[in-house]
Amino acid sequence: MAEYNLRSNFVFAPPEDSPAAWQASLETFRNALARAFPDAFLETNTSSLRDVPVLDFEIEVAPDVFVTGTAAMPAPDYAHVSIIDVTADAAALFAQWLRDSYVPSPAGVRFLSSLVMENGDETPWPLAATGDAAEIEAVLRNHLPARCRVPRWVRAPAPAPTAPTAPRATRLRRPSGAAPNARARSPRTGVRCP
Repeated sequence: MAEYNLRSNFVFAPPEDSPAAWQASLETFRNALARAFPDAFLETNTSSLRDVPVLDFEIEVAPDVFVTGTAAMPAPDYAHVSIIDVTADAAALFAQWLRDSYVPSPAGVRFLSSLVMENGDETPWPLAATGDAAEIEAVLRNHLPARCRVPRWVRAPAPAPTAPTAPRATRLRRPSGAAPNARARSPRTGVRCP
């Protein structure tokens, strides 16, 4: 089975039983990002969903690997950081920085992905307190569903050949008018799927 580099949104938050564990504020998070990623794009805005201040950011976590996200920390006892449309490897680099450089206790991070939530599971997973980015990436990949919901035309089996030809295992079908190299997107989240 081929391994796909699924893209998803990830949310990182403090433990449910200790929401103030990060002792976070937008100012401390902004300062930590600016120190770790000097070329970071950082902009304070107001969330259109909850009318609270948020920090929008874009950082380069590795050469040519960018992570875009939003941090919401409107009160000392509430915090979460979401990163948008990332692969598990890019998310792992960010998660390692968050755990090792910002959060006071490495055991104080839990996460959830939009792909898992789309499948009905809203239970956050704990991020391991130790391990490098490769180990975190393995955990994030295990968290993602085996197959995201993709339009039926992507999974459709190839039609039976009408003339003697070499058999094909599967052929992707595209709706009329789709570009020959078009990739499917989940109809609910817009996430690119294999």
